[in-house]
Amino acid sequence: MGSVTSILHHCLPESPSLVAWKERTKNWHDIMTFRGNVGTIVHNAISTYFSERYSIPIETPRVDFEVTTDMELEADLAMGSFSEFIRKFKLEPEEIEATVWHRKLRYAGRTDWIGWMNDRRVLLDWKTSSNIWPNHTYQVVAYKQAYLSDPAAKGGITSCFVVVLNPTKGLMVGRVHDEKVAWGEWVGAFNKFQEQFRMEEERIKDIPYIEV
Repeated sequence: MGSVTSILHHCLPESPSLVAWKERTKNWHDIMTFRGNVGTIVHNAISTYFSERYSIPIETPRVDFEVTTDMELEADLAMGSFSEFIRKFKLEPEEIEATVWHRKLRYAGRTDWIGWMNDRRVLLDWKTSSNIWPNHTYQVVAYKQAYLSDPAAKGGITSCFVVVLNPTKGLMVGRVHDEKVAWGEWVGAFNKFQEQFRMEEERIKDIPYIEV
């Protein structure tokens, strides 16, 4: 079974802007590792906040890298944007860091947040990137479709949102307006994954889209 993030990482072409940035930045790998570590710190802080405030059990967040002062400073700036977000929106979480898996397509992922935002049941994904990129929208829609494939799902999800908490640019909240388009892009990456890692007889050709 593949994970949503690994399928997108390995089976979705990098954007021309990212390729160009890597070509002109010698230490791009170190920069991306640093940013990824900051993202992990922020994710853990947010999960702990909601878990403690709303008494929702989660696995104890783990960090497998050395946390530097620079990372802490960047994470603090991002959490300032999180504070702005929770002031602007009425939030009531149901599930935090919940694993979802698609019953038919057999892929899995871990959602950041499912619950109520301004009286709408939504799925949120936290990012610390510099922008909301197209692959972020594919990711959250793949999570939503996996969640809805479970007959025991608690109910529908009206919308998917990507919430960017960038240390420099601040808060950005983006709703996925056309989920069918995002799903189509995800299916393209998923089919490449099937071609590379699944035997012909294991590949799923009739790929469903679940309406809310």
